[in-house]
Amino acid sequence: MNRDELIRMFVLDEIMDDYEELDHITERIARWGAKCGVVIQKQDVVQALISLTENGFAKAYSNSKEIEGVPPLDAIQDPDLYTRCYFWVTDSGREEHKRQDSLWPLTRTES
Repeated sequence: MNRDELIRMFVLDEIMDDYEELDHITERIARWGAKCGVVIQKQDVVQALISLTENGFAKAYSNSKEIEGVPPLDAIQDPDLYTRCYFWVTDSGREEHKRQDSLWPLTRTES
């Protein structure tokens, strides 16, 4: 598994149980990356969210409304609590997450 695939797997795991926004996702998976010896920055998370959305594994939402396709970069990075984007897994994303389970690099108690 390469670095980008690892980051996408981490991001997908983070959006499995709730709508999550960029800063929260970045903070959480940066800790996981550090445990694997990988530095993860906000831009890495943005690229993973774009990839997951393009591949149908995630959907973006703003103001509780689904955004069709990949949202604009400024919407993903918007610091305003009321206009920023949140991401959540799709059914296809849940299947992908299940498929990747054996590849998870940490014990589940570490994550």
